[in-house]
Amino acid sequence: MVAWPDGVKSMKILHAITSLRKSAGTTTFVNGISDALAGRGINVVIALTSTDGEFVGERPDAAIPITTINDVIRSDERFDVVHAHGLWEFPLLRLVRWAYAKKMPVLWSPHGALAPWAMKHHWWKKALVWHLVQKPLLRKAVLFHSTSRKESGWIKSLGFKQRIVEAPLGTTIVGGCSNTERNVVLFVGRIYPVKGLERLIRAWKIVVSSEGVPTDWKLRIVGPDQAGHRAELERLACELELNDSVVFTGPEFGEDLNREYDECACLVLPSFTENFGGVVVEAMSHGKPCVASTFTPWQELTEFGCGLWVDNQPETLAKAILEMINAGVDERKKMGAKGRSLVEEKYTWNAVALAMVAAYESIGEIRNA
Repeated sequence: MVAWPDGVKSMKILHAITSLRKSAGTTTFVNGISDALAGRGINVVIALTSTDGEFVGERPDAAIPITTINDVIRSDERFDVVHAHGLWEFPLLRLVRWAYAKKMPVLWSPHGALAPWAMKHHWWKKALVWHLVQKPLLRKAVLFHSTSRKESGWIKSLGFKQRIVEAPLGTTIVGGCSNTERNVVLFVGRIYPVKGLERLIRAWKIVVSSEGVPTDWKLRIVGPDQAGHRAELERLACELELNDSVVFTGPEFGEDLNREYDECACLVLPSFTENFGGVVVEAMSHGKPCVASTFTPWQELTEFGCGLWVDNQPETLAKAILEMINAGVDERKKMGAKGRSLVEEKYTWNAVALAMVAAYESIGEIRNA
């Protein structure tokens, strides 16, 4: 066990995020890191746009104070580090401006918002804010935090020169590997074009039309609809005559979501971009192999033998899914066990928190240099 530094326990960390909405990787990170730090006696406060239910969403440990961004600014309270999560939202930008005015250091986590796809999406809405507000504020951050090497590259490509601390989303290991597998291929995440679900459904048509594939295999799509994309995908599934084998469940949480992971044969993440892809860690923690697109940072799946990292063209996805199906239960369990070992080694919240503690402590060293 790596010893925790004593110095950081005297620090006060503010996590600033617009909301703790469910099904968001940013929420997962803020809750997970806050719980891990607070559990070790570190002073943590979370500031949201509002403390109404819709903003609090998934609340972390009840012992962690949750307040509003406006209340933080009004109180004029001092923090050793202001950790900003996400981009674009004006309450967050206002808080960062306040922190700079009070000479408090800001560590910024873009959480995928600087990805090329994200920057191009609705660029006409973002351009003015980017040049006048968002980019100048980012330039003054003392450190960046990224969740992967891929995301670090996105930050550097925009000309930012600050040091980047890499720390992934973590997970909590619960129980052992599941023995309740069904003939299910699982997707978990937002139902939105960037997730590549149209290609996954077209790949699924190839899979179920392949010789030797039992007719009871299902593709389960678990997650909230955004911008009406679910209706578009349901129409596509109908056109491809997949109504009986493609199931949209809506969002699921807690034990219901754990059951989805436990009962699936494998997880598929076909996204066009991911700064991390926390559902891969969640699936591996349940002992499940994964297929992820090469637009995600999950080359470790092939490196550690716990899944496949492939292009997200329908034909390529179909080939990878068929490889998983044809591998059989025993081989999938072996792959899943390797994935779980990888999570235990690298992706627990304790490991992530250690990396962030080092980052917080380094801010003091940078400021005193």
